[in-house]
This record gives sequence, C-alpha cells and structure tokens, in this order.
Amino acid sequence: MHDGISVTCFLFALWCLLKGEKQRWYLLGFGLGMALLALSKGILVLLLGAIALIFLFLDQRWYVFKSFYFWLGIVLSLIPVTAWYAAQIQAYGQVFIQVNFLNQSFDRISQVVHSNTGPVWYYLLEIIKYSMPWLLFLPGGLYLAWQQRWRSWGCLVLVGFGGYLFPISVMGTKLPWYIIPIYPFVAWAVGAQLAELWDSQHWSSQRAKKWGRKFLMGVFGLLTLAGVAGLGYFLVVDRQLILILMAITVILTMGTVTAYLRLGDKNYLMCLASGMYLSLIMLMCSQSWLWELNEVFPVTAVAALVRTKTPPGAAVYTSFPYHRPSLSFYCDRQIQSKDINTLSQLWSDSQPYLLLDQPALEKIKEKLQLSNNQVLGTAEGFTLVGSRR
Repeated sequence: MHDGISVTCFLFALWCLLKGEKQRWYLLGFGLGMALLALSKGILVLLLGAIALIFLFLDQRWYVFKSFYFWLGIVLSLIPVTAWYAAQIQAYGQVFIQVNFLNQSFDRISQVVHSNTGPVWYYLLEIIKYSMPWLLFLPGGLYLAWQQRWRSWGCLVLVGFGGYLFPISVMGTKLPWYIIPIYPFVAWAVGAQLAELWDSQHWSSQRAKKWGRKFLMGVFGLLTLAGVAGLGYFLVVDRQLILILMAITVILTMGTVTAYLRLGDKNYLMCLASGMYLSLIMLMCSQSWLWELNEVFPVTAVAALVRTKTPPGAAVYTSFPYHRPSLSFYCDRQIQSKDINTLSQLWSDSQPYLLLDQPALEKIKEKLQLSNNQVLGTAEGFTLVGSRR
C-alpha cells in the first residue's frame, strides 16, 4: 500500500501551489508532486488533481495558470509518467492494461471487487471510528471553514473534504484505506478550531457554554475508562510492554484533560495534543501498528512457514482468492493466487509449492493423492505442499 506516499506527494503539490504565490518557481513542484502521485497510486491522481484545480478556480489564483513554471512542471511531469506506463504496456501488453487500469482501478469505481462493499455512509463511519478524540472538534472546524470560506484555508478544507468524500462514498468498491487522503483536510479543520479555542479570551465562560464543557468532560471521562479497559486487555491478552505503556499514557492524558476541563483551563488542548502524539509514537514502535498483517489471516506466521520451507526464488501458488502484498513481502517469495483447477494442473505438470487452505487441501489430496511426505508444514489454517528437495 502506498497511501502514506500518496498523501505526502499531494501535500507537497499543494504546498508548492501556495508557495508559488510569492515565488513562482515553486509551481514547478506541483507537477513533480502529481507525477509522483501518478506513479505511486495511479488514477488517484485524477481525483486529487481535480480537487487542487477546483481550489485554484474558487480561490481565484489565476496567476498559477499564467505562470510559465506551472506549465513547465506539468510538461516535465508527463515525461516520466508516460515513459513508465508505456514501458509497462510494452512489457506486459494487454495483461497490464486489464489488471492495472481496469481490474485494479476503473472497475473499483463502478463495481464491487472481492466483495468489498458498503453503504453510502461507510466512510463517515470510518471517520467516526478512527478520528477520536479529534472528531469532537471536527464539526466546529468545518463550520468555521464555512464561515471563512472566502479565505484560502477555508476554501481548501471545504473543497478537499467534500470533493474527496463524495466520490469515494458512491464508488462500488469500499475499503478502509481509501479514506486516508481526506485526513489532511480533517486535520486542517480541527487545527483551525483548536487555534480558535486557544486564542479565546473567555474560555472559562463563553467558550465553555458554546462547546458544552460538561459534554466534553463526559466524553473524555469515558475515554479514560476505555484506556483502563485497554490496559486490562494488554496485561492479560497481548502483553507487549510498549502497548501497556501506551495504554497508561492514554489513561493519564484523558484523565488530565478531564481535570483541566473541570477547571476551565484551556491548557487541556496542549495536554491532549502532546499525550496523543506520544501514544501514537508508542503504537508505531509496537508490533501491532499494521492492521493489514492480521486481516483475514495473520501474515507473519504463514510467511515464516513459506520462507523456511522453500528455497529463495521458488514459485509458490496459493488457493487464497486474492493477492496479499504483505505475505509476499514477509516471506520474500512471490505468492500467486490461483483457482483450485489451475492449482491441480500446476501440480500435475511441475509440482510447485502450493499454499492451501483446508478446503482446497482436501480437494487436491483427494484428486491428486498427495502423500504425507509432501506436506511441509501448517500455519494459521494454511498447509504448504511440495516435494522435499
């Protein structure tokens, strides 16, 4: 997955657009950012590029379209992108067009791929689930952006938030990580609202009434209890020291924020920001930060089986219905997904290594009469089959 890279490239392109107001040569960077985005995430560049252009029109930044540097950056960016995709088409032909452009890109807009679907409000629920506690400040931030829509930051937040959320909400295929490019706009909206609260001269009276201090106290009190529950889970089930320390940090942060709110002290904002940042650092230092490794089945155990039982560069085929990049990465082998008939034919022809789930193993055993000597090992419901070489 290249979601972090794509967001970084898009932010770099936007930064260059804004810096180009005073120094025109920065506009060269917009083309560079878009080129890197196209090379990393394909057609996502069309949606994010459209958001950037709509922002330029609404914010009336006509100087961008009159700048030689802007157009030079666009032309130069087309060279590596065109060369890369032309090379891929030349090397793989129709297969690349079918898989990359159709199956993995445009088909996901209008169709449901691999049964990954959901209602129109699917991504709203994702934002609610993964934006706490900053979600509490998002409505106020969006309202503030609407009030200041004539300013560049307000225009960018509204165009980016709505212009990205609506298209992905009506897409046929829905996956949790498709929402990631919206978070910079969420962060800008929340940051503007936090700055408004921090600059307030009468937090203990006017702002407390407006934002419902008691409501915030209740929410952060519940988050403190949630932290206690999380600590109990890590002490009993997942005993990683770093996660235990993270849970303690969350408890202290939420509890201190609740106390500051009770006192009407706006320093709760600094406490919340620093505590959450420290907690995220701890999460990134743990072994549990990448949820994709445990999606459907835990990757690391299966990858260890393949890596230890097969030679480097071996051809490995699996009955799992779709490709999991993390599995190929951690076992340092290219794992290819095939249907049961193709796997049977491959085994009859050359006896490659097969990574089979239990139903597929039973079918192939019955059909091809595999011996126990050809079973190399089992992990997380998958069995590796091959000749002992």
